[in-house]
Amino acid sequence: MNIKLLDVVALTGDLPEYNLRRGQIGTVVEILANGKAFEVEFSDLDGCTYESVGLSSDQIALEGSDRPVKIEEHSPEFSPGQIVTLKSDPSMKGAVVEVLPGQPENRVKVFVGGTIESYYTSQLEIEA
Repeated sequence: MNIKLLDVVALTGDLPEYNLRRGQIGTVVEILANGKAFEVEFSDLDGCTYESVGLSSDQIALEGSDRPVKIEEHSPEFSPGQIVTLKSDPSMKGAVVEVLPGQPENRVKVFVGGTIESYYTSQLEIEA
């Protein structure tokens, strides 16, 4: 696999320590260890980076490559009106405004902190 700078890649497995799930899409922003490792940036719909992680070549697959990544549903279904929290900061709480279908996973628009923000479903939890 010949991964280059700015290639779009998908995770081949979950990275729970970063709240990233198999199939999530990221962009290669740096090539490390002579092409054996890569810094991959994961961004929201507004282009704001929410995670940047160093990954080995076996942890990613080129998007559209012959190495398919099976997308598995790990998150609960969200619906407008539900109260959710951010997994990375459970003190951040908001109301679901809209759910946008997408691949590799759905996006959820949440009214939080006085504005509407967009998150991947894997970044949110339904408030208990």
